[in-house]
Amino acid sequence: MSIPSTSHEAGADPKLRRRKATRPDVPMEELPHHSEEVERALLGCLLYDAPLVRERLDGVRQAGLIAEWFYDLRHQVIFHNIERLAATLPEAAHIDLIILFQRLRESGELDQIGDVAYLNACQDSVPGAANIAYYLDILREKWLVRRTLALVAEASMEFKESSPSVDAALQTLQDRIERLADQSVPRSSHLAKVFMPAVIDGIEDYHRGHAQMRGIPTGLDYVDKMVCGLGGLNTKMNIIAGRPSTGKTALALDIAQHVACDASWFKPLYNADFTRKKDEKGESVAIHMTKTPVGIFSFEMTSLALVDRLVFQRARADKQRWRNGFAVDGDLPPLVKASTEITQAPIHIDDVPCTAEQLCAKARQMHRQHGIELFIIDYIQLIYSQKDFRGDRVQELAYISRLLTLTAKALNVPFIVLAQMNRDSDKEPNRDPRLSDLKDSGALEQDGDLIAFLHEPKLSDDKKEKWETQRGQEWPAKGGEVDWSKAPRRINLLIAKYRNGPTGACELLFFKSCMHFEDYNKWEVAKGYKKASAGEVSPRQQPLIDDEDVPNEN
Repeated sequence: MSIPSTSHEAGADPKLRRRKATRPDVPMEELPHHSEEVERALLGCLLYDAPLVRERLDGVRQAGLIAEWFYDLRHQVIFHNIERLAATLPEAAHIDLIILFQRLRESGELDQIGDVAYLNACQDSVPGAANIAYYLDILREKWLVRRTLALVAEASMEFKESSPSVDAALQTLQDRIERLADQSVPRSSHLAKVFMPAVIDGIEDYHRGHAQMRGIPTGLDYVDKMVCGLGGLNTKMNIIAGRPSTGKTALALDIAQHVACDASWFKPLYNADFTRKKDEKGESVAIHMTKTPVGIFSFEMTSLALVDRLVFQRARADKQRWRNGFAVDGDLPPLVKASTEITQAPIHIDDVPCTAEQLCAKARQMHRQHGIELFIIDYIQLIYSQKDFRGDRVQELAYISRLLTLTAKALNVPFIVLAQMNRDSDKEPNRDPRLSDLKDSGALEQDGDLIAFLHEPKLSDDKKEKWETQRGQEWPAKGGEVDWSKAPRRINLLIAKYRNGPTGACELLFFKSCMHFEDYNKWEVAKGYKKASAGEVSPRQQPLIDDEDVPNEN
């Protein structure tokens, strides 16, 4: 249908009317991106049927619509007043043109749109409200283009006036664009429309043996059973803390080399509405991931030192014996093989000092270029921010923690963030670590989806006697006593906080000679000290079960 004429507006104040009326000499194609017809049509859809105005208004606001999406100032005024009426009128009262006109006249804003004829023109510009979602998409696109151009212009002006560093200017612009992208994303949707289909799809997609491993396996069986893989169930911010020399870096590298070399897992694919993608047969789609790319940011050790550790971890070779020149013939073949595997592994290490803002920018770049699925940061207390917190280290770490959390969520990639514990845990050596032991930051307690502590457990008399017997049998010395230098340490990974699952201690063995962690229960089963019970072997180690092997529902 034809667009109604708006020639009746000629008597209105030009300063309060459309932006383009202030520049009559500017050709239409040179005006900022907008569509007056679409804006008018969207308002017409809202006002088309008075009993349904509130329902449609809730729908567009849920999709992210704000008044600033309209380029025409008249349309902003109309939308503002529709929102006010929806908030102030009783539920039984419908929002129609008469009530809207009365509202505009009482507020003194009627002159800004002309008169009631323009409201009629908006309502008459559409035959119905069926295309409101289509108009909304166009409006969002036009607004995003305008705001992006404005942000670039602002950044250009600031750069000319203050001449900041290039990194700071790029980071500032990137932060603004990301906030703009967040504003344009549709707001929360109704549970039944969005989240329930995702849950139902997950239940329907269950297959014995591998369905519960929704994240990246760590290589430690009991840890995988508790957390179901890193990144699963939106577990993005994973914090591993410990006192110095408890093996934080060693554990992180162990996970890195397992993920990059050995791990086999299924990455589910989702649609925009959080439902699982389906193939032509109606089955859920998942990518079989092997040799998963890993990114490591090291603020403590150099890349060379980390690669050296990775090779000896992979080879299970005694590093101290190698350094002292007493390596045996059996050490060389595993080291050669491990060197080849680590060289071919998709592990990307960055040891260049940088700020938190630069780290997040690097993470986004690495994710785009290399498809990184897991980031490791060693460690958070060594990171500083570009912002000036005037020596308040607690506030600075809180800001850094939040920045990392938002980056992990935006990239939809799990982060393993290593952290130091304070000395309070040393003052009471017989107690388990707790969340308050995190050094310099209470924000880590809030931001962490999963928080775990590496510590040497206090064994009961029975467990201590059992462990000493095992060590004496596995690592005997020439004099008949235990060779304590070769025997591993009992180190527990205590999961103190987990948003999506249970907490508790995961018993590990730390082989300090090769800086390698192993699951204590798995080691006992492998050595014959106990039998494997039902459920002790992780699902990722079992062969996938064919559909015909799954019991029939009938």
